Amino acid sequence: MDILDYETIKQSDGIGVIIQNGKCSALITAPFSWIIDKERNHPDFLAAIYQRNLNLKSAYEKREWIYVNIIVKSKNICSFDDFILDQANHIKREFPDSKIKYDTRNFEKAQKIIYREITNENKSHRAITGFIDFDNFIFYEALITPSEFFNKNIRKLD
Repeated sequence: MDILDYETIKQSDGIGVIIQNGKCSALITAPFSWIIDKERNHPDFLAAIYQRNLNLKSAYEKREWIYVNIIVKSKNICSFDDFILDQANHIKREFPDSKIKYDTRNFEKAQKIIYREITNENKSHRAITGFIDFDNFIFYEALITPSEFFNKNIRKLD
């Protein structure tokens, strides 16, 4: 059970929301004691998820938050493989010392989920992204977490 204090929750926060990019949408829910920031004013993602009583800036500074996005398939990115390759190339350019690992898991809720983990010996945090490939779009949520909280926070992507 999660007990909410509606006095402290901002008007733009919630524990569940529908995110949308064009005609593609997904229903997402927040992990226990976290909230979804619905203010979609960031060019790189549709929603941010972080601990209640924080804001996006403080969650970012703690390196403990999730960002969620929908990429609509188009002429530029017409397949899941195109998207993953484009992302990998960007990561290698921006963070050349980073290591990327992939893992595929099959779940009842989706045909398969591809997990990507990015690590860097020079950083104290890890980035784990779960991708789901749909016919017209790709949904993903990326968890940024301090390495010491990895085992606790990885479950937030379920």
